[in-house]
Amino acid sequence: MQVNAEIHLGTRSVLEYLLSPVQKIAHEAGGGRLCCGSSNTAWYIEERNQQVGKGGEGRQRQARIMPDKHQSKSPPMQAVFTKRFIREVNMQQTDRVQGLWSIAATVLVAAATTLLCVAPARAAEITMRINHTFGVNSFPDRALQEFKKQVEAKSKKRIEVRLYSSGELGQEIEQYDLMQTGSLEAALLGGQVLSSVAPEYGMFEAPYLWRDQAHLRKVWDGPIGKEISAALLSRKGIRIVGVWNRGARNLTTTSKVVKSPQDLGGLKIRTTQNPVHVAAWKALGSLPTPMAFGEVFMGLRQGVIDGQENPLDLIQSASFFEVQKHLHLTQHVRSIGWLGVSEVWYKRVPDDLKKLILAEARTAMALNDRTLAAEEDKILKDLAKRMNVVREQDIDIAAFRARMKGLPQEFAKTWKKGLYEQIVKTK
Repeated sequence: MQVNAEIHLGTRSVLEYLLSPVQKIAHEAGGGRLCCGSSNTAWYIEERNQQVGKGGEGRQRQARIMPDKHQSKSPPMQAVFTKRFIREVNMQQTDRVQGLWSIAATVLVAAATTLLCVAPARAAEITMRINHTFGVNSFPDRALQEFKKQVEAKSKKRIEVRLYSSGELGQEIEQYDLMQTGSLEAALLGGQVLSSVAPEYGMFEAPYLWRDQAHLRKVWDGPIGKEISAALLSRKGIRIVGVWNRGARNLTTTSKVVKSPQDLGGLKIRTTQNPVHVAAWKALGSLPTPMAFGEVFMGLRQGVIDGQENPLDLIQSASFFEVQKHLHLTQHVRSIGWLGVSEVWYKRVPDDLKKLILAEARTAMALNDRTLAAEEDKILKDLAKRMNVVREQDIDIAAFRARMKGLPQEFAKTWKKGLYEQIVKTK
């Protein structure tokens, strides 16, 4: 068995990412405690296995060092490395292996790398880590960068905001449990949160339900939106503090042009883990393949999937044009996202800082919406230089819509009775 270890080096000198030389990473996730003088911080290893290759020829193993919320109450210490330190280890096992297996990697730290423990630095009163699954400098990420800037400045550094992109602290579904326990302070949430926590409102992600984004926002801003927010808070301890527009989702494929549902036959299309999305793509005749967003690019490159569907800004920021040839402007799902915070954490925030967080969250999410509206056409023009764009007028949208008529009946036992029809009638 041959193991190739790829080590990514970071530049942050934050104690929560502190790593000692790691001798072995085994099949079962391990944990430990790293000490520095009178201060220590806990860590644990999170591992995921991903089948790669059409025939499952290989298995990709990823180990990430994650901060543990249950840290010592010792005074905070600031740790500084004189050189870059290890942040993530990716290992690729190329042999076919069945059943339980383990791998080991020896991480060599340069002798010149030294850790200096200095006197306790003045810590912020509140730390707010915000995780999201989008890329750096995507529209939502840019909005959060502005949120960080304004909150830290207006609070006079009483709040320290730390941003984590591309699912560094967890993928979409993983975030919910972390927030419920207070192990993660905040995150950007997509429609998956509804099917996971409040499935009776799952129709919000149904294809071709919304006439336009204004229709969607009108429904959200009314009693239905308040009901959903209350459900997320009571069931999962997630408080919604901001709402942002997402672009319409469009289909991309590797080799086949799709102009009607018949063209989707046999194509493996990546979907979110949302049951509504899975059912919709199945009804369209494809082979829906749920997959975490962070795994989509590699899945497309290796031929595990034949296509995916996302808003234009994500297609661009994730560089899907490198592994996809055709972009189809199906605009089949319109949606919104949410900035949610952990209620466990929020209760500990002083009232004056709560007001600041709420105000700046609204401002930041509005910035996302303005940026999206201003730049989406530019993004499409850029993608048109890299991909074959199949325009809406060349797609049988009516046939796509017709395949969606059975969704309300399929989810009749799950969706809130009469709500789908009520949304359709909303003017």
